Amino acid sequence: MAVSLVCNNTYLDSKNKKRQCGQVEPTMDPKTEKVYCPLCNNEILNINHFTKTTLKTLKQFKQKTTATFAVKCKSCGTEAQPIITNNIIVCPQCNKEHNHLSEPFKIMLQDKLKTVNKEV
Repeated sequence: MAVSLVCNNTYLDSKNKKRQCGQVEPTMDPKTEKVYCPLCNNEILNINHFTKTTLKTLKQFKQKTTATFAVKCKSCGTEAQPIITNNIIVCPQCNKEHNHLSEPFKIMLQDKLKTVNKEV
């Protein structure tokens, strides 16, 4: 049986109406021990140690999401999908060039990044 908590945050539903989250089955990031609401994806504040231990025991962990073609930046340590600026692959966080990538990978990445975020 999963842990159930009350989230006081709001989220937009499918009709773009603001809704109160209410009673939810939260998930926890095991690295930071922060508890998140599955509806609004915001942190639920003021969670006590006992509840966090119970979430760990029941393995109610937040699933790790990764961006398509994510690259780890050597400068700032962020792992995210890079952006192309003036035909150079740069980190979206610190705007520094990704110098550590091989040339064949850079060519493939530039090609894929041009099409990955376009709407069909």
